[in-house]
Amino acid sequence: MFAFAGRANEIMKMNKHLSSYISYYKQLEKPGFALLVVGPWGIGKTHQVQQLLKKDERYFVSLFGLASTEELNAEIFSQYAPRADAATKIFGGLAEAAKNVGGMPALTNVPAQWATSFLRRAVSPDKILVLDDLERCNISMEEIFGAVSSYLDSGFRVILITDEEKFAEKNSGKYWAAKEKTIGHTAAVQPMVEQAFSYFCSHESLKSRKFIEDRKSVIVGTYHEAGCKTLRVLKHLVFDVDRLQQCLEEAHKEDRDTLNEVVGVFCAFDIEYRLGRLSVIEMKNRKGARMEFEFKQHANKEEVEVPKFIQATNRYKAIDLESQFFSDDVLAEIFGLGIFDEVKIRYCLNNSVRFAKVEDLPHWKRIMEFDETDDADVKKAVQEMEEDFKNRTIVETGDLLQIFGLKFMMVNRGIVAGDLQNTKNECISYIDEVLQAGKLPPRELNWDWKDAFADAYDGYGYWVETEYRVFFDEVKKYLLDAREKSLEQRFEDIEKELFDAMQDGQIFYRLICHTAGGDNPYALIPVLASIKPENFVDAWFSVPKRNWLSISRALKDRFDYHRVENELSTEKAWALKVVEELDSRSEALSGFSKQRVKRLIPDRLRGFAEN
Repeated sequence: MFAFAGRANEIMKMNKHLSSYISYYKQLEKPGFALLVVGPWGIGKTHQVQQLLKKDERYFVSLFGLASTEELNAEIFSQYAPRADAATKIFGGLAEAAKNVGGMPALTNVPAQWATSFLRRAVSPDKILVLDDLERCNISMEEIFGAVSSYLDSGFRVILITDEEKFAEKNSGKYWAAKEKTIGHTAAVQPMVEQAFSYFCSHESLKSRKFIEDRKSVIVGTYHEAGCKTLRVLKHLVFDVDRLQQCLEEAHKEDRDTLNEVVGVFCAFDIEYRLGRLSVIEMKNRKGARMEFEFKQHANKEEVEVPKFIQATNRYKAIDLESQFFSDDVLAEIFGLGIFDEVKIRYCLNNSVRFAKVEDLPHWKRIMEFDETDDADVKKAVQEMEEDFKNRTIVETGDLLQIFGLKFMMVNRGIVAGDLQNTKNECISYIDEVLQAGKLPPRELNWDWKDAFADAYDGYGYWVETEYRVFFDEVKKYLLDAREKSLEQRFEDIEKELFDAMQDGQIFYRLICHTAGGDNPYALIPVLASIKPENFVDAWFSVPKRNWLSISRALKDRFDYHRVENELSTEKAWALKVVEELDSRSEALSGFSKQRVKRLIPDRLRGFAEN
């Protein structure tokens, strides 16, 4: 599956050309032209040139960050005179640098151009001058090529190393004409993948060298199939696969063929992310991305823009990027946050069709994977799903949405009898019955709880097609609203919890208001609206007076202007009634007792009546 011997031979041939030309070039005396070595970032240009030229055959200077030809000449001088420390490279200390190498006249207070000319004469052209990182230099192209021409005129042989595309883009249309005057030969570097892979595998920090070497064909093959040119990415692949291996169970390693598929999928996503071709967002909802693209293709006669994820899937002929070896969320954690969560990774693998026992998978997942499942097993899964639907057995939101999507799909494609409207009605009836029976779980208390069910669940996008998308969306909204109602059915228990918490004003505050420490379960849940205002005030007045102001502060901070117009909008009328109740009770009091109650009413709550 991952055989790329022909590609490797081609690369070796290209790099042999570089070796031959450098051998030829270093024998020339005063060639009058420079050699340009080009290739994209991370391909190994510098490494290959340094391997082909011994240290005593070259002056090597990186142009990265240099801003003037004076700095360039000083860097070259420091190569010639390594005893000159960094502080004396620039011309302000040139006289002292000259003394360090002996015999040169002092150069204090001389013009910069004269000093630059002196340096070119002082440095012997017996070695090849190698200038790297041309595209990352801050000197203008005209000045760089002017300096190179001066060194060529002085008898130097000069090798320039750059990412030519970036350098040409940086210098607009001026580059190609300037190149012709200075460059005599251009050598394009190809990555020495085989050698680089072996070198990376020899790193002492690797914990699973044999595991990685055994999967060389997978890792290197995926690298080539991606059209990748940078060896830095290959290095990351080696070390990332090392981390992945540490998350695997022995059972995963026993199935060699499947494990190779896992590593191939992992490497493909690794490469796509590191090359900037796929973001974390584009890795999420892979099934949904496919269905959305196909929907747009079906609905539009004009050509539809191909999403980046679909482009990525088209790059790999032997790798299925829609495979569920890793869930969307796990991929996002690995590549977006650098987190290799052993528990989550093992869960994904163990619940994939290739590793799990068929009977251990949810019936909806077995149906989803019908391509790789025997007809008898698919038929059995459909029967089990229909039985669970009939008996109202399943109550978890994600599982229900997967089942609802499949029921719509089977009707839409004629796999089972029925029509879409009736299927929608059956799903609504299911939700109503499990809600009324008290079996439907209440919504989670975090504000973004719905996001977990947006387009996918347990690594699988919902099977939604154009013909029934509206029906499915209506059922999905109905289910999520029902979970809101399920929580409301538990408000009576929450009311008791809040009344008990009033005994300690700080505990009550943390339950209903946002705090830096978190753990504020009801901060965005409009539970107060279900409490009778008079009962709330009774509970308030029943606790020690030292806690009264804490409860008042909690109400004030709970009803900030944003929340009261959004998540807590149903509590606005309740808050006004609490104010009325407090006013009423204060009128029956006198003296400090009356003032104490009056001071409990937050101005923010009184302001609701004015708006």
